[in-house]
Amino acid sequence: MSGNSGIKCSKHLNKTFGKAISKNIRCIVCSIKDESEIVDVIKLHACGDWRQDFEKITSELTPQEPYYILYRMDSTDKLNSEWLLFTYIPESSSVRKKMLYSSSKQNLKLGLGTLKILHDIFASSLDELSLDGYDRYLRHLQTDAPLMPSEELRQQMDTSLTHKDNIALTSMVVSFPVSQETASAFEDFRRRKLNYLGITIDPTTERMNLIQSNRSIDLDMLAYKIPSDAPLFHFFSWDHVYEGKNTCSVIFIYSCPDDCDVKNRGMSIRLKMLFSSGKSHIIEIAKNFGINVDYKFEVSSGQELIEKDIMQCIHGTPLPSNSVTKQKFERLKPPGRVSQSARNPRN
Repeated sequence: MSGNSGIKCSKHLNKTFGKAISKNIRCIVCSIKDESEIVDVIKLHACGDWRQDFEKITSELTPQEPYYILYRMDSTDKLNSEWLLFTYIPESSSVRKKMLYSSSKQNLKLGLGTLKILHDIFASSLDELSLDGYDRYLRHLQTDAPLMPSEELRQQMDTSLTHKDNIALTSMVVSFPVSQETASAFEDFRRRKLNYLGITIDPTTERMNLIQSNRSIDLDMLAYKIPSDAPLFHFFSWDHVYEGKNTCSVIFIYSCPDDCDVKNRGMSIRLKMLFSSGKSHIIEIAKNFGINVDYKFEVSSGQELIEKDIMQCIHGTPLPSNSVTKQKFERLKPPGRVSQSARNPRN
C-alpha cells in the first residue's frame, strides 16, 4: 500500500529543474496546486555564491503558505548539483495542508529523478529559512548530533535480537541508538502483539526510548496519546474497513506542540531539533524490523486528528457520507505530560 498522497510533479516543474544549471537558477519554490500536482511558482536566479544568494529565499514567499523550496548549492556530486530541500509548513497552516505537504514530499523527490539532496530540512518559520537559521542547523549537525561508528550500535541493541536483525540495523550509519525495550517493542509491533508505540528521544543520551505501548487501541484513543508539552514519535497499526474489506495501515505520527503552548514549560530548541533530525531515522529502524510505514504526518495536538482526512490520504477517497465516524476528536483532551504516560507503558 502506498503511503503518499498520489500528488506528482508537474511537467513544467520537471522542465524547470532540468534547466536549472543552464539557466543559472539558484532557487525553485514549489507549491501543491488544486491538490493534484506539485508546481513551481517562483524561480530565483543566482547573482553571487550560494551564501550571498541565500536571503533571497524568503523575499517573495507568502509567510502563511506552505512550500517546498529547492536551493541549488555551488557544490556538485559527480555530474549533478547538490541541493537543499526545505519543507516549509508554518504552524498556522491548516491540518489538511500539513498532511498534504508531509505526504507528498517523497513524490517530489522521486519526480525529480536526478535530485541530489545535501540536506532535507523541515521549517515552520521564516527565520529557519534564513542564512543564520541554516548555519544553526549545520552547527547542530557538527556539534550535537552523535556520530558513532556503526560497530558500536551492535553493543547497544537488544541482546535478544537475532544475528540477522543486528546486521540489518548496523549496516547503516546511525545517529540515534535505540534502547533494549524499544527494540523489543518493535518486534512485538511487527508480530501484531502491540498496535501502538510511543517513542521519545532522551536529550541527555540521545537514545530513542519507548515510553508508551498498547496492545489494542482504536483511532479515537490515539488522540489521547498526543502529549501537550513535548514532542513524540508514534507508530499506530490501524485496523479498519475500506470498501467492505478489512484493511490494516501502519501510520507514523510526529507530534510536536506549538511554541505558544510550550514556551513556558521548558521544551528546548535542542529537543525539537533532535526529533526533527530523528524522524527519518526512526522510520528506517522500524523498516529494518520488518515494519513498513504506509502513511506519515505531523500534528501539534490530538485535536488535529481528523479521520476522514486520514482515510483520504491513505486511500485517496474520503469516507462515504453515511459512514458512522467522528469527524474530529473535539471532546478529547491530550495528556499533560509524557512522564504521566510512562508510568504504565504497556496496557
